[in-house]
Amino acid sequence: MDKTDVALKDKTAAAIQVSYADFIRLFRVTNPDDWALGLRVAIDGVWVNSPKANPLRSPEEHATLSEHPDGDLTKPVVSFPCSLGLIESRIYEFYGCGYIKPFALANFVAEKLRKPQPVSQIDVPIDTRVHTNLLRMIRALDVMATLPAHGATGSVENQLQELGFTGPREATIRKILTEARALEAD
Repeated sequence: MDKTDVALKDKTAAAIQVSYADFIRLFRVTNPDDWALGLRVAIDGVWVNSPKANPLRSPEEHATLSEHPDGDLTKPVVSFPCSLGLIESRIYEFYGCGYIKPFALANFVAEKLRKPQPVSQIDVPIDTRVHTNLLRMIRALDVMATLPAHGATGSVENQLQELGFTGPREATIRKILTEARALEAD
């Protein structure tokens, strides 16, 4: 596999979202409370189970059973929905568990690729030219709408909600407006 194939695989894996139900089916989970190597599958993600006390277990064994990719047991290893690529890196590579039958995975990926993923779930960075052009358009709309210099974010967020959008939220709107307003003319 050359670098182009790897990049394509990574983009595809990042774009394909896995829900709780998908995860249960793909990994054939029969006992979500103790799925594999001390992991449990909950509706909001895959969590590390706190190892039960065992006087025959060494401190090193106890520590190994409570490892987390981020070192934070108060957060899930992966949250649902998440990308197939995240499952690969967090579950398969970090814990070395989670075998999926190859044909089941192929069918799952083919089905997901047939159904367009919501744009908000695809985490693909945009190039600099597109980013700059979007900021230019936001700046033009900002001027046309005569938004106030301060306090515009709440109005923009309300309008987005009226249009049926769930995001972005106020902090992101503020950041984008600030960046657009600071944009220098060519």
